Amino acid sequence: MTTENKLNNIKINEPYKIITVACDVITKDDGGVITKVERLRETFCPTDVITNKLNALNLSDDDKKVITDATSNWTDEIKTAYTTYMDKIE
Repeated sequence: MTTENKLNNIKINEPYKIITVACDVITKDDGGVITKVERLRETFCPTDVITNKLNALNLSDDDKKVITDATSNWTDEIKTAYTTYMDKIE
């Protein structure tokens, strides 16, 4: 049996550019027939260390690039606004 993780969906949510990701974990038997597909979801906030969560998803380098590019939206201004918002709700 083999497994493969594929990025299924990525969305950047306003106003704090929070990234939500859906990945499919595809399991195939020795003949290459898909036996199971499991959906994983992860959320990346502007204050997260994105590499830690990316490694846990076990994505290909191409899929990681998409998410890494999306984090370019996390400017210092966005990070400060998000931190201020989180401090208010705690």
